[in-house]
Amino acid sequence: MRTMNRNKILSVLSIFFLLVNSFVFVQPEVVDAATLERGVTISAIDGEGEEILPLTAVGFEEGDTAFDVLLDVVGEDQLEYSTSDMGVFLTGINGLVAEGDAYWSFVINGKEAGVGASSYEVKNAEDIMFKYISSWKEPPAPVKVSVGAKANKGDVLPKTEVEVMNGSNAYAALLQAAQENGVAVQASVDSEWLTFVNNIDNTELVDGDFWSTSLNGKAMEVGMVSYPVQEGDSITLTLDNYLTPTDGEDSPPTEGDLDESQQDDLSTINKEIIQNAINQISVYAKENNIAYVYGKETWIWALAKSGKEIPSSYVESASKQVKEVNGEFRNVFDLEKLIMGLTAAKVDATNFEGYDLVEALVNHKNLQEPSINMAIYALLAIDSGSYKVDQTTKDQLIEIILNAELEGGAWALTGTTASADITGMALSGLAPYLDQTEVKAAIDRAVSFLSQTQDDMGGFPSELNGGDSSESVSQVIAGLAAVGVDPTGAEFTKAGGNLVQHLLKFQQEDGGFSHLIDGTKSDSIATQQAFLALVSYQSFVADKGSVFQFEGALLEVEPTVDTGNRLPDTATDHMNFVLLGFILFMLGSTMIIVKKKQVQ
Repeated sequence: MRTMNRNKILSVLSIFFLLVNSFVFVQPEVVDAATLERGVTISAIDGEGEEILPLTAVGFEEGDTAFDVLLDVVGEDQLEYSTSDMGVFLTGINGLVAEGDAYWSFVINGKEAGVGASSYEVKNAEDIMFKYISSWKEPPAPVKVSVGAKANKGDVLPKTEVEVMNGSNAYAALLQAAQENGVAVQASVDSEWLTFVNNIDNTELVDGDFWSTSLNGKAMEVGMVSYPVQEGDSITLTLDNYLTPTDGEDSPPTEGDLDESQQDDLSTINKEIIQNAINQISVYAKENNIAYVYGKETWIWALAKSGKEIPSSYVESASKQVKEVNGEFRNVFDLEKLIMGLTAAKVDATNFEGYDLVEALVNHKNLQEPSINMAIYALLAIDSGSYKVDQTTKDQLIEIILNAELEGGAWALTGTTASADITGMALSGLAPYLDQTEVKAAIDRAVSFLSQTQDDMGGFPSELNGGDSSESVSQVIAGLAAVGVDPTGAEFTKAGGNLVQHLLKFQQEDGGFSHLIDGTKSDSIATQQAFLALVSYQSFVADKGSVFQFEGALLEVEPTVDTGNRLPDTATDHMNFVLLGFILFMLGSTMIIVKKKQVQ
C-alpha cells in the first residue's frame, strides 16, 4: 500500500511539474527598455573622436568597477590588457591597441580619473569614457565650455566655465560645473533613452516641469549625453513646463486676441518638450511591463520611427503567430497591423516564415467589401514598405476611402456622424497619393473640417468618446503630420493652445496618457496612440515623412525549424526545462503503468 501511495504521489508530482513546465518555463522571455536602478553611460573614442565603442547605457551591480562595466559591454575577446598587483593595465579596445607612447585614458564625467579603471567603483548616472591618446608626451588640450541652470527662483547653477577632456559630452560638463559649485544633479539612465536630467539643486517641481537645454542660445536637438562639446560652447538648462503655454502668460489668450506673431509664439513646441514626454512614456511602458511582442504593433511603429531598434521579441512572437495560423488571418486588421509591424522591424512581409503576407492581405476576403478603416489600414500596410501590388488594388482602396467622405470633408466609422479619429486616419492612409487631384482636394477639405471643428480648448469632444479624448487628438496629429500640415500651426492653435500642447495635457504623473481630458488614470491605448502622435510630430519636424512609412532595406527571415508551432528560444534555458518536463512525464507515465499492474 505504501508503495502504491508513493507511486501515486510521484505520478501526480510528475504531471504537476510537466504542467508547470509547459505553462511557466516555456513562456518566451521578453526584455524591454527600462530605467536602470543603477546605470551609467560608457563610450570609447580614438584620437580623432571617432567611435570605437558607441555611447551605451548599461546597468551595474554595487561595487562594480569601470573596468567591470567595460568588460560587460565589450566582452573579453575585444579587450587587450594585463594584470598586476597594481590592477589592470588596459591596452586595446575593439582592435585599437595602444603601443609605444600611446595609451588609453580613463575619463569620468569629463575628467581623467587619476586611477585605473579597475580601481574605480562606478556610481549611478556617471559618464565613463575611454579615449585613445597617441602620445603621453603631447596630451590633447582640454575643451573649455560654460554651463549654467535657471529656475523660477533664479540661478540654481551659476554660469561656470569648466575644462573637460576633448570628446566629452555636455552632460559631463554639467556634472563638472555642478561639482565645482556644490550643486546636486539628479539624473536617470535608461537602457534605451540614455541619460536624462531629473532635477538640479533639489528644486521643487510641479506636474509638467522639465529641464530644457539650450546650446549657444538655441535648443539642443539631441540629449546632453549625446552631444560632444566644442571649445567655447555655452550650455544653459532652464526649468520649463510643457503644460504651460509658451507665450508666458498666466492664462491663455482668446482666439480673437491672437495676432499673427502671438500665434507663432503660442504654436512653438520645443523639441525637448516632445522628447521629455516620450521619455516619460518609456517609463510608463517599463513600469507597466509593456512587452514588445505580437499584438503591440502601435508601440512597434512608434518605437521604429523614433529611431530605436525593435527588440527581437517582436519578430520571434510574430513568427510563432504566423506559424500557428499557417499564414491565414481571419481578422484582416491583425494581418494589416502585422505587416506594418514587420516592416517597422525591417523584415520583408512578402517572405516571412515562407508566407507572402502582403499577397494574403490583397486577397483577403474582408477586402472584397471592406469597411472604411479596413481600407485605410490596407493602404497603410501596403505603403509601409512600398510593397509592389497591382495598381488596380491601390486605386480601388483609394476609391473606397474617397467615396466614404461625408459632406463637409470628413469621414465616419459608421453612419453619417463625422469622426475626428477616422478623419485623421483617412489623412494618414491617403498621404502617399497627394499628387492625385481628387485625393489632394479631399485632404484639403478634411484639414479645413478638422480646423473648424477643433474646439477653443484645442480638442475634439464627442459623445461617442465620452468627451474630449486624447485618442482623437493623437489620430489628428498623426494624420496632419502625414500630409505635411503643422499640427502646431496657426490653423490648429486655439485659445487653449495647439494640438500638440493639448495632447500633452492628458499626460499623467506615471508618464501615461488618460483617455479623457479630465481623467486621472493612464490608459494603455491612449498612451500608445499618444506615443505614435508625438513621434509623428517629430518626424514632421525632421521632414521624415509619415509615421506609418519605414525606410531602409527589408530583410528576409529564414523560416524557423518547426517545433510544434513554437519558436526555439535561443536566449534562455527553456529547452532544458522542456527536456526535464518530458523526462518527468515519462517517469510519471511509467509509474502509473506499474501501479495498474500492481492493482491487477
